[in-house]
Amino acid sequence: ASIAFCKQASSVSELGGMVFQSNNVVSKPVLITSADVSLKPEDIHQWVICVPPLVVAVLCLIFNIFLKWKLSKMRIGADMGMPKLDKLAKQVKSGSIAFLKEEYKYLAA
Repeated sequence: ASIAFCKQASSVSELGGMVFQSNNVVSKPVLITSADVSLKPEDIHQWVICVPPLVVAVLCLIFNIFLKWKLSKMRIGADMGMPKLDKLAKQVKSGSIAFLKEEYKYLAA
């Protein structure tokens, strides 16, 4: 089933499986269906469309919070007696930021 914004008219054309009527006066949306459709538009309720992505988004949020909590408990360079590791991490971070700035210059142009 497809929803197409059809115009009031006499001539009909088909483009990519959607049927459009041609004229200069635009009317309300018209539902174009066929008898062999397995899922009819009246069978689809708003919650069936909205709930699954929202559930997945909440699960992703919970996972991210858990991962941040787990990573924040881990020891870093100074805690392990290796301050040189913190210096190296700072250099990697500054290098990656410089790379991204340069990359965005080319993407923006």
